Amino acid sequence: MAQVAPPIRAFPGSAHPLDVHGEDEGLQTTRSSVCSAPESVVDKSPHLEQEYMGHYRAITRAIFTPNGSQVLTSSQDYNAMLFAADSGDTPQVTYEGHEGPVTWVAVSADACKVLTASADKTARLFDLFSGQCEHVFEGHSAPVQMAVFSEDHRRILTASADRTARIFNASTGECEHKLVGHTQPVYMAAFSPDDEKVVTASHDRAAKVWNASTGQCVQSLQGHGKQVYMAAFSPDSAKVVTACGDGKVRSFDVKTGKCEWTFADHKDKVYSASFSADGSKLVTASADCSSMLLDARSGNLHKRFAGHAMAVHSATFSPDSTRVITASDDSLVRIFNASTGECERVLTGNGDHVYSAAVSPDSTQVLTAADDGVARRFSIAGA
Repeated sequence: MAQVAPPIRAFPGSAHPLDVHGEDEGLQTTRSSVCSAPESVVDKSPHLEQEYMGHYRAITRAIFTPNGSQVLTSSQDYNAMLFAADSGDTPQVTYEGHEGPVTWVAVSADACKVLTASADKTARLFDLFSGQCEHVFEGHSAPVQMAVFSEDHRRILTASADRTARIFNASTGECEHKLVGHTQPVYMAAFSPDDEKVVTASHDRAAKVWNASTGQCVQSLQGHGKQVYMAAFSPDSAKVVTACGDGKVRSFDVKTGKCEWTFADHKDKVYSASFSADGSKLVTASADCSSMLLDARSGNLHKRFAGHAMAVHSATFSPDSTRVITASDDSLVRIFNASTGECERVLTGNGDHVYSAAVSPDSTQVLTAADDGVARRFSIAGA
């Protein structure tokens, strides 16, 4: 079973990782103004197993390789690094060449290639083991927010502040399609699980669905009151959910573009909405310091996960969908029981702000990315 990676990218230092392209309109709540003090739980021991040292600026993303034996990090220090999961003193490989902060790192499913995105307006493909750069994906005129592999690993998808996304051939490095239509920076882009479509989310208050083979826009998902931070396909590629700066989560039918439901219980910006493995549930992350568990079909609220004192940057399911893991600006990661809503564990010992948390393939480890330049691995076995 694949690992669950952080659902959103990180730009440390701003009010939220994604608030980097202009002032928000309307909701002006600060990160902590709507939140009370953190809720106490019985188990506050940190369960810290490993720290990964080597970066000297904030970690923007940290993920496990597919078998969980290694850890990949990206940083504002212009580099990405590979560590043995059980030894963080010295990186095994450093992926060099970017001339700006590395905003994203991804790994191919066969654990042979590493993909990075950077504020230097490029993405790069590296050999995981040697660190050799095989391709530089160029053409964007502004920072590249993220870069991802297609499910078959034959294509690379990038999202950029230049208002476009691009599809590249992973073997040749050539740009196959330039996805043009957004009028503001594109925050993220993702392939559908069947590789037939692409979804993009933008500051222009829209998400768009594209034909991955032709590069043509097939749906423009409208109705958002503010910037769309994230859009995600359901596991069957039939639905798209969006997380929006207007505090709402929306579900759209991919074929018709129709909004099927809107969830409006959050009191501030919603940064992410992620599906469970079977597509039946969604978990959200919000600037209102909470995360919520929703029924993916109806949008009805099942559980509210509370306790953070500042904005929740990411929320994700463990691969077995039994837990929800939240990462917050309050420096804490919380582990919730997805069935009961109970906070089972609080992971302390991070920097001042935690931007994301990734879960290992066996659902027993959590990897955090923080502003102090250190990635950390915690055990959640037995939580």
